[in-house]
Amino acid sequence: MPLALSGALITAGVLTAGLISFRQGNSQLGQKLMRARVVVQGATVALMVGSAYYYGEHFRSSKNEN
Repeated sequence: MPLALSGALITAGVLTAGLISFRQGNSQLGQKLMRARVVVQGATVALMVGSAYYYGEHFRSSKNEN
Protein backbone atom coordinates (compact mmCIF):
# COMPACT_ATOMS: atom_id res chain seq x y z
CA MET A 1 0.00 0.00 0.00
CA PRO A 2 2.90 2.48 0.04
CA LEU A 3 2.18 3.20 -3.65
CA ALA A 4 -1.41 4.14 -2.80
CA LEU A 5 -0.14 6.51 -0.12
CA SER A 6 2.25 8.05 -2.63
CA GLY A 7 -0.64 8.48 -5.08
CA ALA A 8 -2.73 10.18 -2.41
CA LEU A 9 0.10 12.57 -1.59
CA ILE A 10 0.67 13.37 -5.27
CA THR A 11 -3.08 13.97 -5.68
CA ALA A 12 -3.07 16.35 -2.73
CA GLY A 13 -0.02 18.16 -4.10
CA VAL A 14 -1.54 18.65 -7.55
CA LEU A 15 -4.82 19.79 -5.98
CA THR A 16 -2.99 22.34 -3.83
CA ALA A 17 -0.99 23.64 -6.80
CA GLY A 18 -4.20 23.95 -8.84
CA LEU A 19 -5.99 25.87 -6.12
CA ILE A 20 -3.02 28.21 -5.74
CA SER A 21 -3.01 28.78 -9.51
CA PHE A 22 -6.71 29.65 -9.47
CA ARG A 23 -6.21 32.02 -6.55
CA GLN A 24 -3.38 33.79 -8.36
CA GLY A 25 -5.60 34.25 -11.41
CA ASN A 26 -3.90 31.73 -13.68
CA SER A 27 -7.04 29.80 -14.60
CA GLN A 28 -5.51 28.08 -17.64
CA LEU A 29 -2.79 26.43 -15.53
CA GLY A 30 -5.33 25.72 -12.80
CA GLN A 31 -7.55 23.84 -15.28
CA LYS A 32 -4.61 21.76 -16.48
CA LEU A 33 -3.69 20.90 -12.91
CA MET A 34 -7.28 19.94 -12.07
CA ARG A 35 -7.33 17.60 -15.07
CA ALA A 36 -4.02 16.14 -13.96
CA ARG A 37 -5.48 15.66 -10.47
CA VAL A 38 -8.37 13.64 -11.90
CA VAL A 39 -5.94 11.38 -13.78
CA VAL A 40 -3.69 10.88 -10.74
CA GLN A 41 -6.68 10.30 -8.48
CA GLY A 42 -8.08 7.69 -10.88
CA ALA A 43 -4.72 5.92 -11.03
CA THR A 44 -4.57 5.92 -7.23
CA VAL A 45 -8.03 4.38 -6.92
CA ALA A 46 -7.18 1.77 -9.58
CA LEU A 47 -3.99 0.95 -7.68
CA MET A 48 -5.91 0.54 -4.43
CA VAL A 49 -8.51 -1.74 -6.05
CA GLY A 50 -5.80 -3.78 -7.76
CA SER A 51 -3.85 -4.13 -4.52
CA ALA A 52 -6.96 -5.20 -2.61
CA TYR A 53 -7.76 -7.79 -5.28
CA TYR A 54 -4.18 -9.09 -5.39
CA TYR A 55 -3.78 -9.37 -1.64
CA GLY A 56 -7.30 -10.78 -1.25
CA GLU A 57 -6.53 -13.56 -3.74
CA HIS A 58 -3.10 -14.12 -2.22
CA PHE A 59 -4.60 -14.35 1.27
CA ARG A 60 -7.29 -16.80 0.15
CA SER A 61 -4.83 -19.06 -1.69
CA SER A 62 -2.42 -19.18 1.28
CA LYS A 63 -5.36 -19.91 3.61
CA ASN A 64 -6.49 -22.85 1.40
CA GLU A 65 -3.01 -24.37 1.48
CA ASN A 66 -3.14 -24.86 5.27
